[in-house]
Amino acid sequence: MAAHSTYKLLVQSDCCAAITEAWLADTLKNNHRFNINLEEKSIQLKEVVVKEKKDRFERRGDTLFVNIADTDARPHAAAATLFDRINGLNSSFGSVSILGEDVQEITIDGKRIFGGISKLTLESIRADMIERMEFIQKTLANGQKQNLLNIKLKANKKDGIYGDIEAGTGENRNFIGRASVNKITKNGFINAFSTANSINETGIDTKVMDRISLNTFRNTLNASSSVIGLYEPRTIENNTEKLEPRFRGINKYFDTGLNFTHEQKKLAFDGFIFGHFNRQTFREASTQQQFYTNVSQTINSQMQDTSRIGNINANINLKWNINERTSMRVSSQLNHQNQSRSVTDTTITGFSNVPANTLIISRSQKDINALNHISQLSLVQKGRRGGFVSSLYFRLDNQFQADSNHFDNSLQNPAARLHQNQIINKRQNNTTQTVQLVQSVPLSSQFLIEGKLKGMFENYSIRQHTSWPIEGNPPVPAANSVNNQIIETGIYVLYKRAKIDIISGLAYAYWHIHRQTLKDCFTDSPSFLFNPFTKIEYRFPSGKLSARFAQEPLLPGAIALITPPDSSNLNQITVGNLYLNPYQQKTFELNTHLQTRNGHQFNLNFNYKRLSGAVINENFYQPDLNIFTSGFINAPAPVSNWNLNFSAYQIKLKSKFSWFFMGGMYQINSLIKTREALSPLQLNLAYLNVNTTLKLKSTFNLKANWESQFRIISNNGIINHTVNLKSEADIGNKWFVDSGLRLNINQSGTTSTQLLADAEVGKFLLKNNALKVSLATVNIFNTKQQITIEQGNNYQSTMRANTLPRVILLKFTVYPESWKK
Repeated sequence: MAAHSTYKLLVQSDCCAAITEAWLADTLKNNHRFNINLEEKSIQLKEVVVKEKKDRFERRGDTLFVNIADTDARPHAAAATLFDRINGLNSSFGSVSILGEDVQEITIDGKRIFGGISKLTLESIRADMIERMEFIQKTLANGQKQNLLNIKLKANKKDGIYGDIEAGTGENRNFIGRASVNKITKNGFINAFSTANSINETGIDTKVMDRISLNTFRNTLNASSSVIGLYEPRTIENNTEKLEPRFRGINKYFDTGLNFTHEQKKLAFDGFIFGHFNRQTFREASTQQQFYTNVSQTINSQMQDTSRIGNINANINLKWNINERTSMRVSSQLNHQNQSRSVTDTTITGFSNVPANTLIISRSQKDINALNHISQLSLVQKGRRGGFVSSLYFRLDNQFQADSNHFDNSLQNPAARLHQNQIINKRQNNTTQTVQLVQSVPLSSQFLIEGKLKGMFENYSIRQHTSWPIEGNPPVPAANSVNNQIIETGIYVLYKRAKIDIISGLAYAYWHIHRQTLKDCFTDSPSFLFNPFTKIEYRFPSGKLSARFAQEPLLPGAIALITPPDSSNLNQITVGNLYLNPYQQKTFELNTHLQTRNGHQFNLNFNYKRLSGAVINENFYQPDLNIFTSGFINAPAPVSNWNLNFSAYQIKLKSKFSWFFMGGMYQINSLIKTREALSPLQLNLAYLNVNTTLKLKSTFNLKANWESQFRIISNNGIINHTVNLKSEADIGNKWFVDSGLRLNINQSGTTSTQLLADAEVGKFLLKNNALKVSLATVNIFNTKQQITIEQGNNYQSTMRANTLPRVILLKFTVYPESWKK
């Protein structure tokens, strides 16, 4: 080779040698070919972990992803703690919300446990098992929201057994105990738990459980069985109350629950059973002011209530995917409650226009046995083309309640003396059957038509037997019933474009009503009603705007129609009115959502309702006894109510401080008739709620919630402020200090303040943190009473109730699965 020659080096694989050999011969001269054979040699590389810092919230389409980090919770902590430690996640009333939006159902990797009930589901999953949460938000064309939270587990946490056992004891024989065991399999879950305590820790509110279970079925039905969403009623709003309910008085509580979930390719089954028992001692002193037409009544009461309440709930859900286009759902809920109450009440009542007062002393023994069973079935057939949906829905409600009330009343004032000793036995039965057919047909890529045919058949009856065990008077029977038959058909059209949706339709209803008592009978001739419905939604890059109008007829409730006389409470004797008419409700809603580039988001909701012929109270003065009795009538004039709710928030992962703000204003108007005079009532309500989170690294979390409610009725105003502070501090890898403080400030003429605080300090011990030892103090400041001030449409009350005295507990918690590692 020459010293100053130019060389070119070409490197190729054996796979291309046949192709390039001819090309080299034509382009290059004096080329030389060498074959290099490489031997296989493997080198073991060390494991490399790539860490990526993700935003806490990521939105893709209609899904909001909530990323979870290992440092978000302590060892073995339940997933529920994430809703205390992460801003934007909140828990209240046994349900949860994300960025202010309530969650109707929770699933784990797409599977429901404990019927999708939020609190039970989140207590059954560990926080360190979660990879992320998927918050799926859908707004159906009728304006109803369906919010589903799916929790995605880490790949190595989808199989195994885990649980915990906790026991604690303290002064004055106070105690706490808790145990749970959970099994995750390839096809489902098995979960069991049991708790007991004497320190006023609440369990699961059975009414919340019932509501969420039923709403879950209906929301699923709307998403799968109706393109537009025609299954009413709409979900219950609870924006005005966001704080956790607490036990009244002093309580000893026990509960237990079991869940089984199994899912295969075509079948999905989940069932749970839950029961609780509570023994309560409650004492309350209250002052209530009742407003009538040009008259106000003042009621001062001292009450003691000792009760025992037992409750059993069962829920079964089955989904069968018959084929790719056909599915069936079956659901059954059972609730049984047994309650025994012993009540003593001393009341002094007076009127603004009567100088003399009336003294009422009442003692009663009440026993209640109630059973509620609901069965639901849906069958859905989807067409070969998108938008074709045929569905059948059937629901059967059976409610039974047996009440026994043995009471002794003594009434005394300058004009009269009265003594009552009576036993009232009451039986209530309610059976409702609902059948609905829905058919959706797309006319083009932009137009869809949907029709429904609905039938509801209701029978409600009350049988009452009043006897006098001492006087020996003949018993007085009462047998009242209501039968309603409602047939409704409607047709709706959906127009859909990239930025706008329009839905409009008309429903036609047929009513037949029959009501019966022992003395009277009322049959309403068939009524035919037309009910329009329209909704428009417009979407733009930074948000959306929607408006909704609906008109619907409403039937009076059975309580207002056929309640028989009951004098067990002489301050509240109410009698039903057999001749009430249906009334009409018109609703207009306006919703908007805005989002800015710097992460701020704003929501605004305005709702206006106009009621024609609404059911109102009619009050009758009884001068001999100096008390009011009341009945019901249709309002002779329409009334209107409105409310405005708004929220704003900014949540950033990199910021140590985040905030969430919400509020609302309500005006509730009504009419009341007293002594043949009709007068308006107006309740004005405003509330503000600020929720903030301060997080310093991963060692300290402070969550603050401030809520204020302003209420004005009949020129009487009250202001309730509630401040909740909850802090969690991790000291090193083992120690922790938790504290909670609740400050209530009530203003109504005078200002009352109460402070409730709890604290717990503890340490994780042994390998894998298998043991936790802690010292807890409940009601640190030994607050003696809990003060509550509230207002309704025509009353204002101040209540002072007993509360649990200070308790110090030593607690031990064991995590059995950690011992095997």
